[in-house]
Amino acid sequence: MEEKLQKRVFELQEKLRQGEITRRDFLRYATLLGLSLGAAEALAACAPKPTPTPVPPTPTPVPPTPTPTPVPAPKFYGWMGKVLDVDLTAGKAEVKALDEVCPDYKDYIGGRGLGVRLLYDLVGPDTDPLGPENALIFATGPLTGTSVPSSGRFCIISKSPLGRPKAGKDTRGVIFDSHSGGDWSDVLKHAGFDAIIIRGKAAKPVYLWIEDGKAELKDASALWGKGTYETTAAIKKEIGKPGIKVACIGPAGEKLVRMACIINDADKPGYGRACGRDGGGAVMGSKNLKAIAVRGTLEIPIAKPGEFAAVVREQIDKLRAGPICGTGLPTYGTAVLYNVINGAGLLPTCNFQWGMLKEANKASGEAMVGEVEGVPKTLTTARGCCRTCPIHCARVTSLPEPRPDYVTIGSGEGPEYESEWA
Repeated sequence: MEEKLQKRVFELQEKLRQGEITRRDFLRYATLLGLSLGAAEALAACAPKPTPTPVPPTPTPVPPTPTPTPVPAPKFYGWMGKVLDVDLTAGKAEVKALDEVCPDYKDYIGGRGLGVRLLYDLVGPDTDPLGPENALIFATGPLTGTSVPSSGRFCIISKSPLGRPKAGKDTRGVIFDSHSGGDWSDVLKHAGFDAIIIRGKAAKPVYLWIEDGKAELKDASALWGKGTYETTAAIKKEIGKPGIKVACIGPAGEKLVRMACIINDADKPGYGRACGRDGGGAVMGSKNLKAIAVRGTLEIPIAKPGEFAAVVREQIDKLRAGPICGTGLPTYGTAVLYNVINGAGLLPTCNFQWGMLKEANKASGEAMVGEVEGVPKTLTTARGCCRTCPIHCARVTSLPEPRPDYVTIGSGEGPEYESEWA
């Protein structure tokens, strides 16, 4: 086992020992690193465990052996079969069956399709995007939370506050979807829910806490006004359990800035993921909802685990063999697309007035690592990824030398293709 791989495996074993990840997560990460399932199981079994304090046994009467009850097959495969319906006005969260809320859920696959279907029954054409009658949907899909590569994503669906009122017509209120990666979606799924419906408006700032099929609303008055990093840290400290992931808004969302984002996995400055389009943060802020914190340890039912694992392995091998997902994105990050898109004449230069930029190469991923002649290396990089993704396209970047004329955070993720062309 090469040194880097060995170091990473030791880190995973330590996280398993500390309870920061489950055995299932350990096996998933280990196989993504290239280990066989058998080797991963052996490493999980030999992970160091704290020695428990011996407790003398207490004699108890031996009850009669009950007749075993047959365990029915799961009603859903890939799905958890539950939707969390949150009425902020009433201050309650109700667990509902997926097939009762959306009987035809299979027709919409999941994610965006499921979210739009749920929203359709809750709002109308005249619904104010920033009014309590609007709904905000957080939706996953049947592959979310499994080991399928690049499946660690969720989307939000609502009516957008973007646009402007015109004489006789208001352009606001178009249905939108915005997507994000990271770990939050995976944890939500393992917490027992395929989707969350947020309705109404809380009387004061609150956040939603979800854990293994249960949910409650908590006071967020002390969090109102805080940024996303500070909010994430404060919620984790308050709850005090490992494995918590948070999706939240900052002051922009609270003040109903119409381009405000919903940020998830902001575990430290410079890191995180975002639902960045169409003002979802403003919709969340209009409801006095500061954050949704999730923690989950439930298993996702898989119909044929052996065949499923084989297909996953096959897809991972295909991704790693390709020039873009196997070499370009892991080496240069999403900024490698700068040259690719520019070469195809599709770079949205000057707000899509032109499809190409003459000096695009100087801002490419290749330029950042010093591979473009005449452009000095400006950033040092490390690799990162969203959960269950073998591509590792995330860049952790830092300045090669101090810049006293700028305020810096040391290191952080990016820059990404979309932030560059924007």
